[in-house]
Amino acid sequence: LKLQFLYFIGDIILVGSMLLSLVAASCVAQTWVLMNNTNGVMGISGDVPGHVHMAGTVDNYADCEASCRTNVSCTIWTWSPNTRNCYWRIDGDYEPTPDDGYYLGCLKEDVPGCGGQPPCPARRASPDPSIPKTRPTIIENPVNATVVVERTAVHTLNDFRMIGVNFDFWPSDKAAWSTCGVLTSDLSNPDLIYLASQLSGSMLRLGGSPIDFLVYEVYDGACSAENLNKTQQQGPGGYFCPIWDQAPGQCLTMQRWDQINEFVQKTGLKLTFGLNACWERWGAKEDINFTLAEGLIKYTAGKWGSNLHGFEFGNECYGNIDPSVYGADMRKLASLIDTYYGSSGTKPTLIGPDNGADDMSSEYLDTMLGANGGVMQAATTHQYAEDCENPPQGVVLNISCLDGYVDEVIGKFLNVTEKHGVELWDGEGALHSNSGIDGWTNVFSSTFWYVHQLGRLSLRGAKLLSRQTLLGGNYELIDKATSQPYPDYWGVLLWHRLVGKSVYTSQVTNCDADCLASLRTFAFSSATTPQTTLIIMNFNTMQDFSLSITTSPVSVYQLTGDVLGHNAYLNEGLLYYNGGGPSGFPDIQPKNLTSGQSVGIPRASITYVVY
Repeated sequence: LKLQFLYFIGDIILVGSMLLSLVAASCVAQTWVLMNNTNGVMGISGDVPGHVHMAGTVDNYADCEASCRTNVSCTIWTWSPNTRNCYWRIDGDYEPTPDDGYYLGCLKEDVPGCGGQPPCPARRASPDPSIPKTRPTIIENPVNATVVVERTAVHTLNDFRMIGVNFDFWPSDKAAWSTCGVLTSDLSNPDLIYLASQLSGSMLRLGGSPIDFLVYEVYDGACSAENLNKTQQQGPGGYFCPIWDQAPGQCLTMQRWDQINEFVQKTGLKLTFGLNACWERWGAKEDINFTLAEGLIKYTAGKWGSNLHGFEFGNECYGNIDPSVYGADMRKLASLIDTYYGSSGTKPTLIGPDNGADDMSSEYLDTMLGANGGVMQAATTHQYAEDCENPPQGVVLNISCLDGYVDEVIGKFLNVTEKHGVELWDGEGALHSNSGIDGWTNVFSSTFWYVHQLGRLSLRGAKLLSRQTLLGGNYELIDKATSQPYPDYWGVLLWHRLVGKSVYTSQVTNCDADCLASLRTFAFSSATTPQTTLIIMNFNTMQDFSLSITTSPVSVYQLTGDVLGHNAYLNEGLLYYNGGGPSGFPDIQPKNLTSGQSVGIPRASITYVVY
C-alpha cells in the first residue's frame, strides 16, 4: 500500500511516500517513510563503526532502499543522486544536516522523528572542530579589590537551593519549539536524562501558558473535542479565563503522564505540575469543574505517590480569577490531596498564582493568600528582563537594571508572603520572554543574568528561581538540535554543586566607583563542605580585577567565554558534552590556590571561589 503525503520542514515542502510492508517472520506491520529533497541527510562519507555504513554505489534510490530493508540492522538509509552513494544508518538516530538533494528512508516504528519533525532533543551532533578547546585568560592591569564576607546567615534556602527549571506544553507548530513540548519531547533520550540528572534535587516545573487549555485523560472520553474546547472564549466579548487565547486544547494521556514520572525518577528532579485553572470556569467569580484535576490527583496518588513535589494552579490568569475564588480553589485542591494521599507525609504542596510580577498587584496576592486557609507552600510571580537588553558600552548587561528588577519584586511582594507564612518564588523567568531570542537568551551574556538573578533573589529573601526552560524555545538550557548544553547550563551546574543553603552578605571594598559598578558578589555556605562559596561577577568587558586570598586552601571555578557565544570555558578549558553519560561529560575540577595567591577576575567572567 502506497500513500502520498506532504511534509513541511523549514521553507521546503517535501513530497514523499509512506510505504507499508509486512515482515513475514513476525507478521507485524512496519511503516517505511520515503522523502526526497530532504534537507536532512543520514549518511556521511566512509564507515563509522556502529553509526554509519556505506552500502555501496547504486544507480537509484530504490536499490538503496531495497538493500536497507533486507538488512535487519538497517533502519535508516540515504542516497545521493550526485555521488550515487548509498548509506545505512544502523544506530536509530535521526540527525538532520543542511544538505539538499538526497533521498531518505526510515523505519517509523524504530526511529524517533521519522516521517516528520526530528525528535527533541535531536541526537547528539558531532563536535564542531572549529570551536577552540581552550580560551587563555589574560589579566592586564588589574584593579585590586577586597571582598568582605559576613558569615552569619541572613536567609536560609530550601532544599531546592534556588534552582528550578521549566518544561512547557507548547505544541510543535509554535515557532522555536519544534517537538520540544512536554507532550512531544523524547523523554527517553539518554543524553537529556543524563544532563537533567546533573541538577538532581532541583525543581522541574511543568507549566506555562498552554496548561489552561490542557485536559487529562483520566476517564474514557475525557479528551473529547467538547472537553478540549471548554476553556475557549464564550462568544464575542465573552468571559475568557486564560489571559489570552494562545494555545489549542491538548490532551495529557495517562501513558504520557507515566512517562513524565519515569523521567522524573530517572533524573532525580522534583516535579511540580501546573493544573488547568480554567476548565469550565464561566466567570471570574465562578467555580471551576474539578473533575479532571481530581482524576489526575487520584491517579497520581495511587501510582506515583511521593513522586510529585507539588501542584501549581493556572498560569497568568490575573483578575480573570477573583483572588478570593482562587484562594477557595486552593482549599478545595488541598482537600482533594488529603482525600487521596491520606496522612502521608509526602503529600504534594500547593503553589500559585503564577502571575507576572508587573501585572499582579500586591493587594491581589494578599487577598488570595488570606483566602486560601494556609494550605500553600509558595506564592509565585513571573519576571523577564527585557528592559535590561541594551547595556551601556563596556558592560555585559545593565547591572543597575538587573538589580532593579529583583528589588522591585521583593519590595512589592515579600512583606505579603511573609505576612501569610509562605515562600516567595520567581516561578518563571529568563532574559527575554516569548520563547526567547536566538543569540541573546542562549549565549554567555544570558548566564550573567541567570547567576545574578539567583544570587540577588536569594540575598533578598526569595527561595526559588525557575528558569525558562530546560528544553524548548530560544532560552533553553540544552540545545534542542544537538543535545549540547548552552552556557546557562554550566552556570547553574556550578551553583548546584557549590552553593549551600545559608545565605551570607558580602561587600566589595577598596576600589573606585567604576569597580563598584562592575562587580557583584554573593556568598553562601558551601554545598558539601563546611566552607564558604563566594561568587564574583565581573560585568565589565574592558577591565580586569584581582582579589587577594588570605586563607588556604582555595578552589576556583571560573567561567569565561565570548559574551555573544554559545560556549563557555571553565578555567580556560572548553565545557563540551560529548554524549554517552559520564564518559562524555567534562571534568568539573577547580584551580587550587594556596594562601597568599591572588585570584584574577578577568573581564566578563563569573568566578566561584570555595574557601
